Amino acid sequence: MNRRYLRTGLSSLAAASAIALVVGVGSLSLAQEPPTSEPSPDESSLSLEQQSLAARFERLEAVAAKLAELAAASEPERAAQLREAIRQSREMGTRERFSTIVDLLRNEQLSAASRDQSELQSQLQKLLQVLLEDASDDGREKLKEQLRAQIREVNRMIRQQRSLRSQNQGGREADEIAERQAELESQAAKLEAELIGKDPGADEPKEGEPKEGEPREGEPRDGEPRDGEPGEGELGENSKPGESKPNDAKPSESQPGDSQPSESQPSNSSPSQPQPSQSQPSESQPQQSDAAQRVEAAREAMQEAEQKLREAERDKAADKQREAQRELEQARAELERILRQLREEEMEELLTQLAARFREMLAIQRSIYDETVSVDMGLMGGVRTGADDRSLTLKAVKLSRREAELSKMADRALLLLREDGTSVAFTEALSQIREDMQTVVDKLAEPDTGFLTQAIEEEIVAALEESVAALDLALDDLAKQKSQSGKPQQQGGTPGEPPLVSKLAELKMIRTLQARINSRTSMFDRMISQGSIERSEVRDRLRELADRQLRVFEATRDLDTGSNQ
Repeated sequence: MNRRYLRTGLSSLAAASAIALVVGVGSLSLAQEPPTSEPSPDESSLSLEQQSLAARFERLEAVAAKLAELAAASEPERAAQLREAIRQSREMGTRERFSTIVDLLRNEQLSAASRDQSELQSQLQKLLQVLLEDASDDGREKLKEQLRAQIREVNRMIRQQRSLRSQNQGGREADEIAERQAELESQAAKLEAELIGKDPGADEPKEGEPKEGEPREGEPRDGEPRDGEPGEGELGENSKPGESKPNDAKPSESQPGDSQPSESQPSNSSPSQPQPSQSQPSESQPQQSDAAQRVEAAREAMQEAEQKLREAERDKAADKQREAQRELEQARAELERILRQLREEEMEELLTQLAARFREMLAIQRSIYDETVSVDMGLMGGVRTGADDRSLTLKAVKLSRREAELSKMADRALLLLREDGTSVAFTEALSQIREDMQTVVDKLAEPDTGFLTQAIEEEIVAALEESVAALDLALDDLAKQKSQSGKPQQQGGTPGEPPLVSKLAELKMIRTLQARINSRTSMFDRMISQGSIERSEVRDRLRELADRQLRVFEATRDLDTGSNQ
């Protein structure tokens, strides 16, 4: 199973349950503070609802504990995340607070219950934040920043190598160029060590320590006799002339069947000195050995170029300098490929997460719209009692609260888009959806379930449907890009880091946003002609439309200039 889907599956149930609890507690808290014109809610009903939420929270803790157990072997970071949520819950006494609120509601202490519910909702928000955090984000971002720094360093070295080759061909002093070539070779060695995860100074002996292969003070060199022992090639007292040693190899050279090197004989395969081919990166860190090998080849070409310069063989030195530049360019291409791969993984997770959230919002908004129509038909119906009016009014107010929670979901999705920062049209589209949701919140709270409220709800549904389709298309495009990952990618933006959605998808969304503005302008024109909307409200709505038109213009300009890249 794909690890990304496993990670999502391990926490989605817990996070969804936490979201439902936050919404539920918030709804109960609001229910205890109804408008003065509404009857007070039945305390026993509130107590039962609160008790139901308490039972759901206990199940949430049990689910989180089970998921942590299942994830311990395959997803240790996710398991630790779930255990941290459970630990914080117990430290804050969340389960006990649920029980306290139930008792307060049973005793009709609504003010104290409302205060505790506000604190409980804050606690649940903190737990939700823990569950929604991606444990791999920090490591990935650090790796991306490291790759960007390495790409910048390679670019600098390419420019410097190109300059040295030009100076060589221009007849500048060969020894001076050789010195600078040696400096560049030293920088390449440091970069190579960084790429294979090796401390550049690991091979340098500490002060007073002998260099590798050199004996410590007072110890004989390899091949030198120790006190009282004959040296290599010497005859001992009992040796006969003409006898040769059974093995001409030096003592430090391994022979077939020899045991592993002793502690006093450092091995090139020591874990503290990994070679490029031996590096074992974790799954979250892409293999960088190919780039390291390219830098190593460039460094070797630089060494040869330096030697040829000191021998005054300028043409041969220029050939080696050109070779070093080519190898560095290949190393840069490899690093950009890894960076692009990381970005694609990040994009896939973000697009999948956004698509799931938009689908959830779409389902909720459809339900609210259907109930709005039903309430409006009841309010516009025939003879009703006062109790019927109060019941329909309460339903509209409850719908307003549901829309308010939906607006908060849109806020969270909007935060994800803004953090990514590469999409202007989708961010503006979701921002407008969120504004329309807030308008519906206000209209339903009045309560107003009439034509304008329903029309805005219909536009929200249409906008969410279009967004879901666009996100699905972006996921399909990403899958095609990944299938062609071996081919060079030529497009704008930071090398190796494509934007969340293509420029074409952004342009399509801009067109959709403009069409919505045109449609709403026409709707207000008809309502003015029919006298079905007050002049003051028209002025407010038209000012909102003017602001949207300006923002769509700015988004189009940013897309054209590439300022979002």
